[in-house]
Amino acid sequence: MKIICLVGCLPSATYFVNAIHKYHTVDLVIEEQKAERGAWEKCGRQALLTFKRYGLIETLNGVSDEVKHRFSHTYAESIHDHYFQDLWHDYDPEIDIWTVKNINADEVRTRLKQEKNVVILDHGTSLLKDSVISAADLALNLHWGLSPYYRGTHCTEWALINWDPYNIGVTIHKLTKDIDGGDVAAQRRAVVKASDTAYSINMQLSKMGTDLACRILKDINAGKELQYHSQEVGLGYLTLNRQWTRHQRKQVQYIERRKIIKRMLKYPARQTRLPIIEMDD
Repeated sequence: MKIICLVGCLPSATYFVNAIHKYHTVDLVIEEQKAERGAWEKCGRQALLTFKRYGLIETLNGVSDEVKHRFSHTYAESIHDHYFQDLWHDYDPEIDIWTVKNINADEVRTRLKQEKNVVILDHGTSLLKDSVISAADLALNLHWGLSPYYRGTHCTEWALINWDPYNIGVTIHKLTKDIDGGDVAAQRRAVVKASDTAYSINMQLSKMGTDLACRILKDINAGKELQYHSQEVGLGYLTLNRQWTRHQRKQVQYIERRKIIKRMLKYPARQTRLPIIEMDD
């Protein structure tokens, strides 16, 4: 079995690859670099500027040290260190890394078709076309969301907007033409804390999802037959990038700045924890 990881250029994706490689040899990483590698470092300053633009703070100089920290490069690094230890900085030098601008480019499909007995593990790329998915014997995706309840993009943020903190989680599912709609292999529910932000929750989900991916690969190597569960997509939402606007960003930033997650955990809009697919111990 050859393991090929398709990833975006984020610290969570670097961790994803390195953590899997510790237990299962990753034969190739195809990294999609739509933006300059390391662009995540700018997120803190941009978040503060967004606060100013939308009137959430009067001036950047008036921001409290606590708020600055929660949206700073230092804060992001502390989250990465907490969940990823030292595995998020750079790829293991043993791993073959191939950088592309478009994960669906013809050369990607051609390269994958040249390989035999391939398992694709995807985390953080653009939506994969059928021609890329079908080039592998098995293609799995790490999705920040509990499918079918939250599919598509910004699922953690949408759950926070919905005051639904107990139905935030991660899904490992088969890649199909249906966005985050393939059969589910495993899921885990996030442990949301009052001090969390959407970013820290998503990093937790990457850690959880990577653990699940490693367990799945272990079962495959042991010759176990994986159990997949079809989704009833009518039970949830599919949200696309075009639906994510400055108004939604403003809502999430307000929730984080005002520490509303603490109240949300006490008074969730949805009292029930929806059923998920958990792997047997």
